[in-house]
Amino acid sequence: MSVRKQLTINQLTGDLIVSDACDGRVRVYMPNGHPLFTYGTDGHDRDQLSCPQGVCSDKSGNILIADRNNHRIHMISEQGNFRSFAVTAEDGLSSPAYVCVNRDGYLLVAEHTGLVKTFQYL
Repeated sequence: MSVRKQLTINQLTGDLIVSDACDGRVRVYMPNGHPLFTYGTDGHDRDQLSCPQGVCSDKSGNILIADRNNHRIHMISEQGNFRSFAVTAEDGLSSPAYVCVNRDGYLLVAEHTGLVKTFQYL
């Protein structure tokens, strides 16, 4: 069974971050439930997602999104602006399903196959 939605709390702002694999979007809500922004549309371009799954934030409030079918991790600002791809297929990434940043500043990515990879992040 595939997980359709995943969520996390932004470490800096307390905002709720929800990914939806079925509609290719990530939605961010204020702690009181009011919507802040939506990031992405279904597709393969820079600001698009194809089956977004895992989401997390770093201590600076950046949001990281596992873009499973595009084989990359998006990094966006806490306001929803694209910053960069933190990791891509060129770095050896394949079908990321879950993502987190550990306290030592490493990006941990679990691929759909179950393999976990570690990348230098900060």
